[in-house]
Amino acid sequence: MRPIGTVDFTTSLRTERIDDETWVLPVPITHAQPKYTLSYVMRDARGDLHLIDTGVDTPENRQHLAGSLLALGGIEKVRSITATHGHADHLGLAGWVRELSGATIRLHLEDLPSKGDPGPRQQELSRTWGVPVARHQELADAARIADKQATTLTVDHHIANEASLEIPGRSLTVVRTPGHTSGHIALFDATHELLFTGDALLPHINPGFGLDAGVHNPFALDDLLSSLRELSAYDDAVACPGHEYRFLGIAERAQQIALHHLKRNGLVRSAWQQDPAIDVWRVAETLPWRVDLSSMPGGYLRSALVQTALHLEYVRMGNRAGSLQHRGRSTVPHDWVVASNEPRYAK
Repeated sequence: MRPIGTVDFTTSLRTERIDDETWVLPVPITHAQPKYTLSYVMRDARGDLHLIDTGVDTPENRQHLAGSLLALGGIEKVRSITATHGHADHLGLAGWVRELSGATIRLHLEDLPSKGDPGPRQQELSRTWGVPVARHQELADAARIADKQATTLTVDHHIANEASLEIPGRSLTVVRTPGHTSGHIALFDATHELLFTGDALLPHINPGFGLDAGVHNPFALDDLLSSLRELSAYDDAVACPGHEYRFLGIAERAQQIALHHLKRNGLVRSAWQQDPAIDVWRVAETLPWRVDLSSMPGGYLRSALVQTALHLEYVRMGNRAGSLQHRGRSTVPHDWVVASNEPRYAK
């Protein structure tokens, strides 16, 4: 895997030109890691602008995005905003940009905003998972924060089975990449050989899975591994991820991420084999984390526990007799192997 780009976004938030009609804008994330979202701007044949992901909605980010777009024609030139998924660090500024420009917001059907308060459900999950009572409210609050943006946004265009998104002078192929969320998509620009991967494929961070707002997907790990295999087919393209930096070596990185999650699934299986009645919290205590669970902030803890719970559910399902069916195919999640595929496009 080889990084691409000349701007160190950790020290500079200036716009970087990818080609004559494509730019990347880093948009800060002040409350968490990673420190910024990468928003991509495309100019079409008419001179109008189109965004892929937008970043977290804060007063500072509104000013930053507007100022960055001014040099490219102004925010009023934006005609469409396509979110790779429904998380606030990707969809957050979309509503504000639409207010100023009249742009169409596009999001996959399976990532549409959830309804209702996620707090009580998280409280129940915390009890089921065996989480210490002292952390219950913190996790419920984290669920509400994560869900707040999505519940208030109206999406104009629901991506479902489209093969591509038309932009005058350009065509973006929609690549279904469920896993991180159920409706996650990547976008492939064959003309410029760019693959916009959102959070399905990042150069350093191992993307999480099953992080839907208010939706339980027991096959999220299977989805993620299948999506990584799908993305490997675009190995000749430049990966344009939602965070960190652009890079070459998509297939290699996809393999690394898949092996990371398969290794963790194996650790969960070992814990379950030693104690089939083990709960999610006790399993999580056996896994390696960058920060100890006792000091892990609520948002990170919730993500860690969601993924641990899904790993444990996969292990238990995989132990049942007979094959499991998901998205029209048989699946045994912990046996997935990322395969090398021929490129899906002609150079």
